Amino acid sequence: MPEPQTSLLDALQLVVVLRYLLPALLFLFVLQVVRTMAADLRRSGRGDTAGGATAGPADLVVIQGASPAAGERFRLRSDSILLGRDSSAEVVLVDQYASSRHAQIDRHEGRFYLTDLDTTNGTLLNGHRLKEPTYLAEGDEIEIGEIVFRFERSGDAA
Repeated sequence: MPEPQTSLLDALQLVVVLRYLLPALLFLFVLQVVRTMAADLRRSGRGDTAGGATAGPADLVVIQGASPAAGERFRLRSDSILLGRDSSAEVVLVDQYASSRHAQIDRHEGRFYLTDLDTTNGTLLNGHRLKEPTYLAEGDEIEIGEIVFRFERSGDAA
């Protein structure tokens, strides 16, 4: 007969342990998520205020390419800019390695970020293949096929 009391005590002890263990594990999980996010921001070099909410307009300047030609400048006026071979794109690319809908630049809270639209040949940002949407900083180079753009913050509000 003493056995039911022992198993009842064991069950109560387990409940007490779980009562404190589960919130502690949840806290550790949330802490790890926050630490990982902070590390990602530091690693990407985009965690500073450069290009932040107070920043003005921006341009894409062609530094290499035939069409659009080197030196051509595109003002990023709308909140979403499509780059690709399709004639409906805001920046039409005449390049055999570019897709119809190749990449997109979006503005969010005054900052611009670049997204590759799951293309075969990919989009390069500063020589590295883009794997996820990434914020753009002054001087970043975007390569789509044989066309290379430089991202520039504009000094005026036009």
